[in-house]
Amino acid sequence: VLSRSSYWVKTEELEIFAVVARMVVGVSVAAVTFNGVKQKPLAPNVGKVKDIEAALASLLRRPSVEEDRTEVRIFAKNGVLCISENGQRKMLTASPLTFNLSALPFSTDPSARCPNWSSFLADVFEHDPAAADALQEWFGYFLRGDPSWLQKMFWLLGPRRSGKGTILRVARALMGEAATATSLTQLSQNFGRENLVGKRLAIID
Repeated sequence: VLSRSSYWVKTEELEIFAVVARMVVGVSVAAVTFNGVKQKPLAPNVGKVKDIEAALASLLRRPSVEEDRTEVRIFAKNGVLCISENGQRKMLTASPLTFNLSALPFSTDPSARCPNWSSFLADVFEHDPAAADALQEWFGYFLRGDPSWLQKMFWLLGPRRSGKGTILRVARALMGEAATATSLTQLSQNFGRENLVGKRLAIID
């Protein structure tokens, strides 16, 4: 994978090899000789570049000592929004220790509010406020994007023009196209589930 600002994207192996090879052009290493320690060019070859790739990959697998499993982390264009159990919010700078394969397609503000969304929920779920709470809880599940602890399926059931389409459009916009699978017509075909690989939200509309 290669870094794309606040998230990482899957990349062909040859492209990664080329990036690492360019990184080490002009790099010198210490060489011990009978006359002492001297600097000499690295002279990268396939084996040396592969060794560097392995060393870089090991950093991505190393867990952060500051990681808090109770903290919700939402990856956005401008960094990582962290929300604690008591609701406190803070922004972190994205780094290899916050490895993720997708990010929200917009910047986020920890102090932002959404009056239009609140008004929409109050209108659509006037008859059932608990349903509005359940809907927002579902949004929290896929925004958190940690399938190791929870996976859920949510079913929207209602008549035409009852808000279902608006809810799905907001869900897609929140996640971004890179993290959302929305074309599931190939599920019955060979390799039909390939569209789901790497996605954090699948919508069957």
